[in-house]
Amino acid sequence: MINKEEEFDIIYKNLYDKYFTKFEKMRMDDKKDSKISLLGVGLIFLAALMVEIYLEEKNNILLYIAIILGTSGVAICAVQIRKESNYYELYKKQVIAEFVSYILPGFKYLPDVEIEEKNKMINIYEKAEFDTDPFNRSESDDYIFGNINNIEIKMCDLNTYYEEYIKNNEKRQKNRFKGLFVNAKLSNLKNIEIKILNKNRNENRTKVKLDNDEFNNNFTVVSNSAIEVYEIITADVIKILNDCLEKNKIKFDISIKNNIINFRFYTDPIFEPARNEQVMKKDSFYRYYNIFDYVINFLTTINKIYEDLNF
Repeated sequence: MINKEEEFDIIYKNLYDKYFTKFEKMRMDDKKDSKISLLGVGLIFLAALMVEIYLEEKNNILLYIAIILGTSGVAICAVQIRKESNYYELYKKQVIAEFVSYILPGFKYLPDVEIEEKNKMINIYEKAEFDTDPFNRSESDDYIFGNINNIEIKMCDLNTYYEEYIKNNEKRQKNRFKGLFVNAKLSNLKNIEIKILNKNRNENRTKVKLDNDEFNNNFTVVSNSAIEVYEIITADVIKILNDCLEKNKIKFDISIKNNIINFRFYTDPIFEPARNEQVMKKDSFYRYYNIFDYVINFLTTINKIYEDLNF
């Protein structure tokens, strides 16, 4: 039986052999087109500058140069706009959709969803109550839906922030969270509320310490019931969480409310194709492969604990 590393190597090789040449060429073409577009914008800017100088000096040569530069810039931009590169869209629909089908069989991947579905996910995120600080703006994409071991799972790439107006109608933005958000509904039910939060944050809610120094150094546990924490966060759960943090080097928080479990991983945008470096970097795929594996392992373990407690 192959191990996880071998399984990943097979998945990645299949994807690389099938898609790398195609999308690396698309990336290079897209990058070149972006530079050409910038050239067009630059020419338009220079034309505007020449017009300003002409208005001051009334030198017709400057006006002719401005017309040539402006016309060239507009023509370049018009050509680039008509090209409408589909590099990003196609990469997600082919590479990422197939990657998800390998690691989460039966799950559905959608690069984007309707606003109603986005709002539902935001409502779920708000109910998780990871933070005490509010947010009033959000962006999301890369949605994944599915069911495994009778556990309903939804996830997406999520960005939340608080936007406010200060003096002179100037906007100020405070970032709240950016990364991978995962929502899961367990098949078993237990009335409980626990937060497992990364250590490097201020937290004024009721904290519970566990008998594991490594875990206590990595996480802060928030709950009004120490007994429930000891029941749910067993040695197996502690090992999963410590291993996940150590292996992936990505901070994360977990919210457990009854049979609803939410995760948030502080990652870069999860499935965006590269522009300034080689496409399909192996370490990026491996990182998300591991995250999904840990999420499923954690949920399956907690669901079994719930099952045993309800017996």
